Amino acid sequence: MLLLLPAGIVGLASLPSEQWCLHRPRRAAAGTLYAIGGRGVSTSERPFDDVEVYNFYKDEWNNAPPLLSPRRHVGVVSAHGKVYAVGGENSGHHLRTVECYGEQESKWQQVSQLSIGRRGIAVGMLEGVVYAAGNVWIEMCSRTTP
Repeated sequence: MLLLLPAGIVGLASLPSEQWCLHRPRRAAAGTLYAIGGRGVSTSERPFDDVEVYNFYKDEWNNAPPLLSPRRHVGVVSAHGKVYAVGGENSGHHLRTVECYGEQESKWQQVSQLSIGRRGIAVGMLEGVVYAAGNVWIEMCSRTTP
């Protein structure tokens, strides 16, 4: 895996999971890169609940606690020192759930729900509020205060 940084291209250590493929959402937070959920190469494979964390300083991947619900097409954002997994899809169902992971707690917790289930969404934070925009078929926007 390669990461493009302002100083150039940097090689990263290989992921520990053999399940990894191009369908793994990734998000960086405080010197780490998270690979959260996703699915295997085959479209018939079930979504993952795996969470893998890359430490830039040590150039190594480690496993983190699994998600509470396996999901793919999940929106991911870091806010307030935590990582949020928002919506996604599991076995054909669009998820409304929002899970939160903090390294100090070392576990995922369900913290909120979207107004409707969504997958393939963009998630971001602005002025302390997490926004989820879009859906695979319908354009919509939700907001939640973590």
